[in-house]
Amino acid sequence: MAIRFYNEDCNYVLKGKRLISTWIRAAIEEEGFATGDISYIFCSPERHIEINRKYLGHDYYTDVITFDYSGAGQNSKSANPVSRGTDRTAAGSGEAEPETENPFTGSKHSKDHPRLSISGDIFIDPATVASNAAEYGATPREEMLRVLIHGVLHLCGYKDKSETEARIMRKKENYYLAKYQ
Repeated sequence: MAIRFYNEDCNYVLKGKRLISTWIRAAIEEEGFATGDISYIFCSPERHIEINRKYLGHDYYTDVITFDYSGAGQNSKSANPVSRGTDRTAAGSGEAEPETENPFTGSKHSKDHPRLSISGDIFIDPATVASNAAEYGATPREEMLRVLIHGVLHLCGYKDKSETEARIMRKKENYYLAKYQ
């Protein structure tokens, strides 16, 4: 499946899309999932807050809003938006092939049970990302990479509403950011 990048009413240019796509795919794989159809949509602050109001009922600016279409992150088959602020034998071996499990989401896979494919739309407001970068002492590029992986981590089932969830999310973001650089 594909990772795609679109602009909706803004002129943001993401550099290094091919490398970023490879990095995102590797993170998804490491989390125990397969890459489905993932669209990143860069949009203006006005469009972003409109989406935030309409789908989340939030009347504030945010940098990323994720719509999960696979159900992996939300345990549902419908689009669920989240914003920042889941005995076998190996062929020919005769030995049991261990299942691997995403410890946060409980998603299991093995050769006999393929990975669940994650799909979704991830709306990003580059202006808010740049503003947050200045506030947090990061470069706009670093903060954009953080937001890109943040949206995918939501699709993988990670949440960030409680302090504990936010701490786990930040740890995962930092882990994958270190792998990019």
